[in-house]
Amino acid sequence: MPRRSSIGPALLFISLCVAWLFCACSGKAEDSSDGARWFKPCLSDCSATTAEHSAPPDTRPEEAQPQGEPEECNGIDDDLDGATDEDGANGCEVFMADKDGDKCGTEQQTSCVCVPHPPYTALKGGDCDDNNPDRNPLAEEICYNDVDEDCDGVALPDCAGKECGLDGCGGLCGACELGEVCTNGGCYPDDCLGDCSGKECGNDGCGNSCGECPLGQSCSGNQCLACAPSCTGKQCGPDGCGGSCGDCPEEHECMAGVCKPQGCQPYCTGKECGDDGCGGNCGACGPGQTCESGVCKSGPCTPQCTGKQCGDDGCNGSCGTCGPGQTCENGVCQSGPCTPQCNGKQCGDDGCSGSCGTCPAGTQCQGSACVTVCTPSCAGKQCGDNGCGGSCGTCPAGKSCVAGKCQEGACVPTCDGKTCGDDGCGGTCSVADGSVPGGRPAYIVAMVRLNPGGTSWARLAQYTFKASGEVSQSFWLWSFLNETDKTEVAQTVAPCDKDKCKVYAATRFPSGGGYPKALVGKWAMKDAKLAIDWSDGASESWKLADLCDRVRLDLAGSDYNVTHGIGYGSLAGLDQGASVAERMSLASVNLHGPYAVLSGDKLSSGETSFDFPGDWKGCSDSVAVRFAPAEPCGSCPNGETTSPVRYYIAWLGGRKEVMEHFCECLVTSGKCYNGNARLKSYLQVLGDTGAFHGWVGVEASLYPGGIHTMGWFRVTED
Repeated sequence: MPRRSSIGPALLFISLCVAWLFCACSGKAEDSSDGARWFKPCLSDCSATTAEHSAPPDTRPEEAQPQGEPEECNGIDDDLDGATDEDGANGCEVFMADKDGDKCGTEQQTSCVCVPHPPYTALKGGDCDDNNPDRNPLAEEICYNDVDEDCDGVALPDCAGKECGLDGCGGLCGACELGEVCTNGGCYPDDCLGDCSGKECGNDGCGNSCGECPLGQSCSGNQCLACAPSCTGKQCGPDGCGGSCGDCPEEHECMAGVCKPQGCQPYCTGKECGDDGCGGNCGACGPGQTCESGVCKSGPCTPQCTGKQCGDDGCNGSCGTCGPGQTCENGVCQSGPCTPQCNGKQCGDDGCSGSCGTCPAGTQCQGSACVTVCTPSCAGKQCGDNGCGGSCGTCPAGKSCVAGKCQEGACVPTCDGKTCGDDGCGGTCSVADGSVPGGRPAYIVAMVRLNPGGTSWARLAQYTFKASGEVSQSFWLWSFLNETDKTEVAQTVAPCDKDKCKVYAATRFPSGGGYPKALVGKWAMKDAKLAIDWSDGASESWKLADLCDRVRLDLAGSDYNVTHGIGYGSLAGLDQGASVAERMSLASVNLHGPYAVLSGDKLSSGETSFDFPGDWKGCSDSVAVRFAPAEPCGSCPNGETTSPVRYYIAWLGGRKEVMEHFCECLVTSGKCYNGNARLKSYLQVLGDTGAFHGWVGVEASLYPGGIHTMGWFRVTED
C-alpha cells in the first residue's frame, strides 16, 4: 500500500487546493492515491482559510487517526479540529449578549467563551432593553418620565405599596399621623417594639425584617418553609424557588412573568394601580380597596373581560396571557407583528405594549396628551407645603412648622400681603373659596379633538362653578365640517406699523353669529378629580394643580374623544382682562408650553415659547405687532423656503384675545396681507388678583377650498 502523507487533514485540504485538485464547479475532488473520496461545495478560488472551510473527513480507522485532547482556553488547537479556543472550551467564562454596548446583557442569551467577542461581551446582567443603551442596571433613573432607566422594574417617582416615605424624586408618598414614624414605607407607632420571637423571616411588626430565607425556601407565616415552585400564569422568570418558569424567544424579554417584545416601556401615567403594559403593575391598593381602571376604589371590583382574551381586566388583574410568538392587541391575541394605534396621540399606550411617544421634561402623559406636571419640592423641609397642594410632613405634638422645620412652641401664621403660598407654619395663605373646585369659581378652558383623516374640532370655553354643584359654560366651537373663514377685528396704526393693516380673527370668536353658546351641568370631586356631567350627555374629568394664585386643570379623560385639554381657574372674574397697553408696560417674561397642530392630515406637536412683551411693539391699547426674523415657510410664491414672519395680537376685551401671523413673502401687493393667514383664538390666564400669566388657545384656520389647520396651545409662565 502506498505510504500515507504525514500532514494533517486540514493541511491536506490546503495542499489539494493549491494543487488545483479541487474540481472547478463539480463540488467533487479528484481521487487520492489511497482511494479516499470527499465532497465539498464549489469554491471559486483558494482564498478560504481553514477557519472558513472545514477539512475533509479522515477516512482512516479511528484508532489510526491522530488523537487530540479536550479543547482548553490556551491558544492551542488541543482537539486538532483546526480551530483554537472555541466557545465552550475548558476554562471558558460565561458572558451575556450586549447588543447595545452599554456593558450590560440579558441572562436569556449567554455563551461560555475564552475571549469575549460580539455580542457576548457583558458580565453584568439585568438589561431590560438590550436595544437601548440608556436603559440598563447601571443607568441613572430620571424622574417623571414614566421610563424605568435602571431596570429595577420601577419608574420614579415610586409610591407603590407605600403610605409614607420618600418617592425617589425628592417628594413624599405621604405623611404619618402624630405619634407614628415611617419605617420602610409603613406608618407604625413611634414607641413600636419589634418582636421576632419564634420568627425566622417576615415583618417584625414595626416595619423591619426578622430575616431572609435561604435559597429553595420561602417565607410563609414568618417561617422559612420548603419552596414549591409557582409558575401559574407565568411564561418566564423566577419560579420563586431559585428555578425558572421558562425562557423567552429571541427579541423578547421577560417582564413580570410575561414575554414582551424587547424595548417595552411600562406606562403608568395617571394610574395608581393596574397593568403597566409590560406585564407588571402600576402599584397596589390598600386594604378594602380594589383596582378599577387604574384607580384604587373602595368595595369589590368587577373584572371587565367581555370579548377579551388578554390584557388588563380593569381590576388589577388580567383577562389572560398570549402564547409564545403572539402579542396582545386591544384585548385579542394576535400572531405576527402588532400594528400600533397612535393617530392623534402624543403619548400613551399604542395598543401593542408600546408607547406613542414620550413627553418632554416637566410634562406627563394624560389622556394621550403631554401636560405640565407639578413637581413636589420638599428638599430640606420637614413639614409644610410641597408646592403642589400636598404636604412635606407634619410635626409631632408640642412642635409647630416654621419655614419648613419643626420647632418648639406655637407658630404664628404670617400672611400679610399674601393671597397664597406658605404661611410659615406649615399651612398656606389663601383667599380661595373652599366650596368650589380648587377654591376658584371661574375657569377658562381650551380643548380639541385632533383626528387625522377623521372629524376634528376645537373649543374655547369659560366655566363658572357654584357651591350648589352646578356649573355653566359659554363656548366657541370650530370644526373641519364647518368652514368658517375670517373676520376683521382691528387695524394697526403708526408708529408701530406704518402700513396700517387689518387684523383678522377666526369667524365666531368675535361677538355675533350665535356665539358664544351656552351649556349647563353638574360638578363633583371624585377620586381627587373634578368630574363634570353636562346636560347634553357629555362628561369630562380634570386633575387640579394648585399654582398659588391660580389653579391649572389638566385633562384626565372624557367620553367625547377629546385629545388635548388644559384650563386655568382663579378668583378673577371672566369679564376681567389685561389690555395690550397694560402688558406692554410690564417686565418681559418667558411664556412657554406644549402645542399640537393638525394641518390637513399631518399631526405635529412639541414645545413653543416666546418672550412677552419682548420685541413686540404696542400699536394701541388693544393691538401689538412683532416683526420676526426669517423662519421656515413652505408657501412662498417665489420658491423661497424661509421668510420673515409678521405677528399681530388684538385684545377683544375681557379674557378674549386673537393672534394672526403670516410669512412676509406672501405680501405681493402693497404692504398688508389679506389672504389665508394663521388665526389663533386665546383666553387670558389671570391670577387671583388679575395678574397676567399667559394664554390657553386653539387655532381654527379654516378656509373654503384651502388646507384646514387646527391646533391647541398653552403659552404660560408655569
